[in-house]
Amino acid sequence: MAKAKAKLKFDYQRATSDLIQLLTKTCDELIEEFYDDARKYLTQRAKNDIEIDHATLQMGETNIRAAVAFKGYALLESFGKGSQMDTDNPYLDEYMQSDLWNPLRTGPTIVGRSAGEYTNFFGNKAYSTGNKAGQPVESEHGRVRSRKPSYSIQNAEKWFLDSNGKVERKLDLVMDEFIDGMDKYFIYG
Repeated sequence: MAKAKAKLKFDYQRATSDLIQLLTKTCDELIEEFYDDARKYLTQRAKNDIEIDHATLQMGETNIRAAVAFKGYALLESFGKGSQMDTDNPYLDEYMQSDLWNPLRTGPTIVGRSAGEYTNFFGNKAYSTGNKAGQPVESEHGRVRSRKPSYSIQNAEKWFLDSNGKVERKLDLVMDEFIDGMDKYFIYG
């Protein structure tokens, strides 16, 4: 008499596909929350200077990627400007080493440039007469004003990157739910 064999199979292709879809959706939800949180205390002008790249998994890649790109006005509002800027800005050294930084500027206070054409913070060509070269040009009611930081981006980054923050908690929850439903990927017979 022949014996019946019971087989247990695991549909790893479906499980992998479902997991990638779930993680992509979760990544999108998280990046949207981060985007909304980072914009919270910015003016409309600064909000318009932020772009979001939704979650994707490129062919041949192993990472799901999503990003928020902060541009000029958003950065100026969040990190401040001139003598009131946040000097703990992790991007400040890179900016100070770039061609955008006024070489006559020795600290946070904005000073006049030498005569000639230059590229400003926004990447636009500008011209200086050189009349105030090396001299402070900030004034409370003038054309060049310093600005206190709103910390909007920095505060959003804190919850986003914090250990056991929103990201970790959400991923833990999503993975627990996925693992609890793993029985649907097993085929008996």
